Amino acid sequence: MLKKLKIKLFVFIIICLASIVLLLFFVEPIRSSVVQFIRYDTTMRDSIKHYGPAARLKLKPLFEKQSIAYPPKKLTLIGIKNERLLEVWASKDQQWLLIKKYPLTAFSGVLGPKLRQGDKQIPEGLYRLNAFNPNSRYHLSLRINYPNEFDLKHAKIEKRIKPGKNIFIHGRAASVGCLAIGDLAIEELFVLVADTGKENVAVILSPLDFRKKHKALNIKGSSWLPQLYKNIKKAFIPFGLNGENKLPDGA
Repeated sequence: MLKKLKIKLFVFIIICLASIVLLLFFVEPIRSSVVQFIRYDTTMRDSIKHYGPAARLKLKPLFEKQSIAYPPKKLTLIGIKNERLLEVWASKDQQWLLIKKYPLTAFSGVLGPKLRQGDKQIPEGLYRLNAFNPNSRYHLSLRINYPNEFDLKHAKIEKRIKPGKNIFIHGRAASVGCLAIGDLAIEELFVLVADTGKENVAVILSPLDFRKKHKALNIKGSSWLPQLYKNIKKAFIPFGLNGENKLPDGA
């Protein structure tokens, strides 16, 4: 009798373990959650050690083509919402050169700035990067300092108590106000920003590419929008406002 009970218990345990394995590998949300739990204590050093060699192998030739030493002294990331695009520019002497373009893998919201928490809008304005997240639910991520002073000033004037927060550039292909560029792309960008120093990276988020001719923006909203777009357009000037800077071959 005892022997039969042991056999039944053993079979039960095997079935349970097999069920868990099937859930982990064939039910994506559960698998992702377990992987995230396992990676929770991943450090920046671990991430750079893991992704750095492959990322630098792809990045360094792009900088060599522009005769820029790696890592660069400064970077500017330009997100263009209507083109679903993120450009990477590096400084060389007194000019900026285009290194690479990453297409967005997901998009949310419409053209126009982010105003409140939950509106799913990608912000528009001039920003910085203020944090790395090697434990992101979206593989890896870089946090943008939204809301900045401009955003907070106008939120206060308009009595918008919750303008939103936690806007990232990240991997995967999902967005609720962030810039998703896919896993391979974020691995490259994460390493590039870490090597350059996040304090040396500026971010321009724009509804469209002001270096090109467009019809007048028809975005209804606050009285401060013209000033916002004037600031963004001015920020485009060093990056080929007239389109004279071209993407190097192979980037």
